[in-house]
Amino acid sequence: MIKKLREIGYRETGSIEPVLQEEAAELVRIIGDRLDSDGIWEVDSLLLSLIAVNAAWAFMAGFRLPLDNDALLRAVEGNGRVLDAIGPTNKYTALPFLKDWFPEWSGTLEHKRLFTYMHTILRKMVRHVKAPENERHRESFIQSFLREIENPATDKKIFNGM
Repeated sequence: MIKKLREIGYRETGSIEPVLQEEAAELVRIIGDRLDSDGIWEVDSLLLSLIAVNAAWAFMAGFRLPLDNDALLRAVEGNGRVLDAIGPTNKYTALPFLKDWFPEWSGTLEHKRLFTYMHTILRKMVRHVKAPENERHRESFIQSFLREIENPATDKKIFNGM
């Protein structure tokens, strides 16, 4: 995969390490602020999810979002609901025909709503990266991918199997 990313011009220099170090430093700072008087931190799964999604987003888009960003929070919450909708507990995972016969009962309609929701959030984020005032994101994965996919000389087979 790294080879394919390099082929489309993504991060020819640099690496993911600075992004991960920045997220780790933020997490350590937040945990330090939330320690109780005994030096114990109560695990906050939402915070850990926000940090993980933000690290992935920073890698893809080239910038971090504040952890209190509404779009980031909606994306994390929506992603959790998507995973629940398509997980092994979903009725139509085991019996796919149920989604056609009983779309409401099987959760199919909720599944479709969630994917529409996540698609909307991601489109907004990509538009943000593409905006002319965000020139600093030109070396992000999203920009590299969009630049290459829009290039008429690109052999589109390069994107198969990514």
